Amino acid sequence: RDVCVAAPTGSGKTLAFVLPVLNALADRYVRRLRALVVLPSRDLAKQVHQVFERYAKGSDLKIGLSIGQSDFRQEQKQLLLGDDYNGKPDKRSSTQHLAHLRSSLEPGNLQFALDAHREKLLLGGSSPVFPKGGVSAVDVLVCTPGRLVDHCDNTPGFTLQHLRFLVIDEADRLLSQSYHGWIARVFDGTSVTARDLARYENLEGTDLGFSDPITWRLSEGVSAGSSAVMHSLCRPVQLRKLLYSATLTKDPQKLAALKLVNPKHFNAHHLTEEGRQSSSALYSMPEQLKEYTVECTASQKPLVLLSLLLERLQQ
Repeated sequence: RDVCVAAPTGSGKTLAFVLPVLNALADRYVRRLRALVVLPSRDLAKQVHQVFERYAKGSDLKIGLSIGQSDFRQEQKQLLLGDDYNGKPDKRSSTQHLAHLRSSLEPGNLQFALDAHREKLLLGGSSPVFPKGGVSAVDVLVCTPGRLVDHCDNTPGFTLQHLRFLVIDEADRLLSQSYHGWIARVFDGTSVTARDLARYENLEGTDLGFSDPITWRLSEGVSAGSSAVMHSLCRPVQLRKLLYSATLTKDPQKLAALKLVNPKHFNAHHLTEEGRQSSSALYSMPEQLKEYTVECTASQKPLVLLSLLLERLQQ
């Protein structure tokens, strides 16, 4: 089932999706991009990425971060090659044709161009192609929607076809604005279209090495029919959607775009220790958060803030 969670700020929403996602991916062998975490701002994305990194220690899961603040070309290298880019191949990575990929990401590098040419000669003169299953050096990607669309459009080998989890934090903000139509792009990237099926029907079983059937899904309204090839390519693996927000909407028009499957709604506002609702109010602040007000002039604000921080550090 898909999950929708409404919980106040500071109540542990981040851990509510970080721990289940890491636990679900802990036994994977081949590295693929299987979890996508989308947030509306760079600062929030950085915070969530730090939490993922903290709890992924001790495992071989790789967590990626993609925000508009960093260099796009460097992000491409990290998402597709990771340590492979520096000549340290990872046996769990899905990367193939490293020289060709390096050269495409850095076309001005003469050494990479020569390596790509040697690789082409080893393949009998034919140019290497990116595997249909895509390339990924990360298992989880934390990103902003605009940067996600940039990678879908401009990063060779980047694919969403293996996604198992789509986590939307601050869901109300992300659903209220289009953000370059990122929702439609995600579903397009995770589903097999009628055009894909028509192309595969003309292939023999021995020619399917370029494709990766692990988590391909049929688009809405598309049927695999009785073809054995189609059934081998399109496995019934659900894309789990996990929505989190302090003010989670129940507007069916906004939620319809996410194509939720049998969603379960959880409301953590005003919960008592026994787990019952203690108030009829719609929203609340967690008890551990405290608010203070200090009256001062605009020029005094930096000094007052510094004084408060020093006072808190001494406590």
